[in-house]
Amino acid sequence: MLPMHQLHTTAVSKAQVAGESLQSQRLPALIQSLFQPPPAGLIALLRGPDLVLSLATFAAGLYALKGHRVLLVDAGNSTDPYIVSRLALAARQEPRPVLSRVHIIRTFTVHQLAALAFRRLERFIRDRAPGLVILSGATSLFADANVPYKEASWLLREIAAEVNRQAQAGCRILVTAADPPRESGRARLHLPWLDVASRSIRVKQGGEGLVFQREKPFSHLVEVLPADQLVAFLR
Repeated sequence: MLPMHQLHTTAVSKAQVAGESLQSQRLPALIQSLFQPPPAGLIALLRGPDLVLSLATFAAGLYALKGHRVLLVDAGNSTDPYIVSRLALAARQEPRPVLSRVHIIRTFTVHQLAALAFRRLERFIRDRAPGLVILSGATSLFADANVPYKEASWLLREIAAEVNRQAQAGCRILVTAADPPRESGRARLHLPWLDVASRSIRVKQGGEGLVFQREKPFSHLVEVLPADQLVAFLR
């Protein structure tokens, strides 16, 4: 597990400008509600294109900016600490203390993720006392053709059930799941997470930016976030 404060960057003027833009225009209400941690005992799910994995780090940074600890489980090998650093600079905060509040656990196989969920996650939560737990890339490892589909499906449901147990014990949990490649034939990997989530937001990329739609509880209403509002952070 690596504390993110080991990484540091210098001032980024574009991020500061983008931060001022976000503060003055505010994010759409649906997106604001997503980046506010779910109440204790609930799981929030964010799923869509690979960009949702960067949004997981974005959410971790926003929460850490408020002085809270975040435990970020990176199962998609996608965490970019410079997203957090740029957010800190945009908020005119020193990046190092913000980064120090985000702790990363990386897993590289489905069995490492299962071992973490069943044997270590509860202890990490107890020892670190994070205000928010983020599981980023919750389906990524299971799209691997080297993992038999039946085994992947069973493990995924068991892991989702264990994460749900931690949520019910009082954790605030955000899960992000990237859409599997179409050629994998595993388009339904998100279903175990949708089953345990109390709320879920589907993200799509449109011509004007990112399109957000609430799918649990379901709503036909959509909100669009112009891509240029995030590009300075997620590049």
